[in-house]
Amino acid sequence: METLLSILLYLNMLFVADVPLTDQAMDKFGREMQPYYAELGIPTNTSDTTLHNLPAAYWGATVWNGRCTAQVYLSERFAHATHPFYSTPMWKYVLAHEWAHVAQGKHCWDNEAEAELIALTVLANAGEWGAVITALEWMFTLSVSDTVLNQLYLSPQEEGYYLAVDLPQPGVVELLLEDEDGVFELRGGKIHAEKLWKFVRNLSGNGEIINDGGAR
Repeated sequence: METLLSILLYLNMLFVADVPLTDQAMDKFGREMQPYYAELGIPTNTSDTTLHNLPAAYWGATVWNGRCTAQVYLSERFAHATHPFYSTPMWKYVLAHEWAHVAQGKHCWDNEAEAELIALTVLANAGEWGAVITALEWMFTLSVSDTVLNQLYLSPQEEGYYLAVDLPQPGVVELLLEDEDGVFELRGGKIHAEKLWKFVRNLSGNGEIINDGGAR
């Protein structure tokens, strides 16, 4: 618990801002990210991505008709100043997560932790550390008790985005904290997530974020 709390406190100091979301930004991000999925051996299609008026429980979604198609939606609320993650890189994690579901094909809803791991790994490999940090901060906070959360002294904005959804503990948190080498066995083969894994392990030692990607 002490290690997890130290990670939370460190991440809390690293809240990363981002420019407001646009269709052009999503399109550019998709084209930049697609090769990183291929490098992992998990090719996906990022070309059919749009803002959409989704139900409040969904931040992003893929179209379902027997399998996850290439059509990905991001909640248009991300472009509104009232959204808890407005003007943060969280939209990049949500899209990376949905593109991971597209790559999973007909099995895309069988393992949520797998999609989370793929998304974070791709973002880390691409050097999108702002999105990684923002997503991990949210995930770690969802993973602890209210007693620990109350020790963080969050700002009203941060309290808002942590209360924006009510989800169970993301399985990827346990995977990353308990793994021994950063190589994970997925249904489609192994995924090398060493950069992400080292980053998470070094957080407990308050590692310094450096320009070449990750913690040291």
